[in-house]
Amino acid sequence: RDKHVTGVQTCALPISVDVALDSQGILYVLNRAGPETALRMPYKRVVMCTVDEDYLGELGTGGTGDGEFWWPSALAFDSDDRLYVADEALQRVSIFTKSGELLGQWGEQGPRDGQLDRPSAMVFDSEDNIYLTDSLNHRVQKFGKDGAFLGNWGEEGDGPGQFNMPWGVALDGNGDVYVSDWRNDRVQKFDPSGRYLAQWGSSGDGEGQFKRPSGLAVDPDRKSTRLNSSHVLIS
Repeated sequence: RDKHVTGVQTCALPISVDVALDSQGILYVLNRAGPETALRMPYKRVVMCTVDEDYLGELGTGGTGDGEFWWPSALAFDSDDRLYVADEALQRVSIFTKSGELLGQWGEQGPRDGQLDRPSAMVFDSEDNIYLTDSLNHRVQKFGKDGAFLGNWGEEGDGPGQFNMPWGVALDGNGDVYVSDWRNDRVQKFDPSGRYLAQWGSSGDGEGQFKRPSGLAVDPDRKSTRLNSSHVLIS
């Protein structure tokens, strides 16, 4: 049974797209719950639970109004435990308290500096700045946590430093930036200013190859972990 559709309070959500941990170790699970029908709207939400999957609560609902979600895509916490939710249809980032109070939101669609076209993933650095993959603008953008534009890099292509729909983004302990280059089937590495450093991966199903890599994380030992659409690889 689809417990999500029948309304049972659960952390077992069928269309979960991202997770984040707060400073207390509570797990926040972002559920997209498509297609966009009246039945599904209430389930476009963030569910809070323990790492053992004990349900604790939820926040948000489907819609286009302030604090609502349409195609939510990513979660991240700043150093003050404020929750940021990116929405690739509404082209914005919404900010909540852990209890679900809307604190603000920012973003608008477009190709200019600071504008968005399908924000896919985001991560905070040690200074509470956000690195965000701006997928259909084929770039990474950097913002202050209030949405102030700080910089960006990238353009469409398959050369070093170029992107074709970048998706996941993560930082290592040095602040270097790792990006899953979705349609180019590779991971690229940059310094904090966006200077290209390295890349690895190619299209295919062999060892070390990718087929549309999406989510990305760096483990405490600084080994990069790439979440592929079909399997997980750890280098």
